[in-house]
Amino acid sequence: MIENPPVTPVPAFLPAYSSNTVAVFSWPALVDTDTGGSPITTYKVRLTTGGTTVSESDVTSPTVTFSSLTGGTTYLFVVAAANKYGTGVYSSSLAIVTSEVPE
Repeated sequence: MIENPPVTPVPAFLPAYSSNTVAVFSWPALVDTDTGGSPITTYKVRLTTGGTTVSESDVTSPTVTFSSLTGGTTYLFVVAAANKYGTGVYSSSLAIVTSEVPE
């Protein structure tokens, strides 16, 4: 049996659930062959802008909603899966720009 941290999830942005202050990201749940020999316990998610972490948390489902965002701002999202053997490598970043509120 292989005993490793899981592989890297591939995130996707759900534009149907975005606005100037909210963004929803999701990724396919990892299948057994990708989990490193142990079930996924959490997904570690991080949202940054301008090199500053805006939000960082652990979630148990393969989707996350960020709120209280600033319109017209570029955000970068990354995710990593974790199991009892450790945390896998973070995904490549996925960039989004929240819509601006008309003045």
